[in-house]
Amino acid sequence: MKHILIDSMIYWIGFIIIAICAAIIIFIIVRKIPKLRIIDVDSMVGEKQAKIKEELLWQRVARKVKERSEPLIGAGSDIKKNTQGFLTDLQDKAKNLEQKYAAERRASKPIKVKPGTEDKLSNLLEEAKRLAGEDNLAEAEEKYIEVISLDHHNVGAYQGLANIYIKNKNYIQAKETLDFIVKMGKADEKTYSMLGEISYKDGSYKEAEEYYKIVLGLNKNIAQYHIDLAKVYISMENRENAQRSLKNAHEIEPKNPKTLDLLLENSIILGNKDEAKEYLKEFKILNPENPKLDEWKSKIKDL
Repeated sequence: MKHILIDSMIYWIGFIIIAICAAIIIFIIVRKIPKLRIIDVDSMVGEKQAKIKEELLWQRVARKVKERSEPLIGAGSDIKKNTQGFLTDLQDKAKNLEQKYAAERRASKPIKVKPGTEDKLSNLLEEAKRLAGEDNLAEAEEKYIEVISLDHHNVGAYQGLANIYIKNKNYIQAKETLDFIVKMGKADEKTYSMLGEISYKDGSYKEAEEYYKIVLGLNKNIAQYHIDLAKVYISMENRENAQRSLKNAHEIEPKNPKTLDLLLENSIILGNKDEAKEYLKEFKILNPENPKLDEWKSKIKDL
């Protein structure tokens, strides 16, 4: 009888702890939902956009639930084990709450940018950029999400979020964020350049090539865009195309040592001795103390 009472007490203590955890987590999620939402259903055009936005939201919801719940349920292995199914149900409840909020927003027909928020948007964006520049990525992410809660079509905020995801090497989420800008019809050269960067880092070189071609179709006057495309061609072992892109970059910025470095290396690999000698002269004028000069000179001599 004594053992039964003890087992019963342990069961009810565990149940009470789980119930308290549940109440705390539900309170946190309900309080955080307005910040967690990245998009407004009213800003969506078509079912595909809705799915993209919903995915961006619930990746963040799941992360928040995990962050908030783990410290609460770490008291014992048995309680933690019994709580796994509970957390799954909790995420479903949180999703239902967000759908409720979305329905309320549709009923009230909110405008794209709330009146009187223009200055606040500008300040939030500047603060987010500063935080990201200082590698305070979590805080910067919160600021960008706050901007999007005020202006659901703010391209700068979506690009800022994508940049944070790139820094965290979360390329899938970064691409989804940028793809949404494309689907909104608001993609600019920076959007496509970031998509090219993601594809390049992910090893999808053909896709990266297509993105950088779009970028150059929008603006051919930025040397870095040509350099980025050249790096893609180098990775694809297409040295001839890389050389053409590097020459385009060199025309725009003839005194850029990074471009000359790549041109020298590529000219040597291609066996273009005269071009290599010319670029070596130019590089020596810009950076006469560079330790690679003797190495390049020796390689050119052997061509």
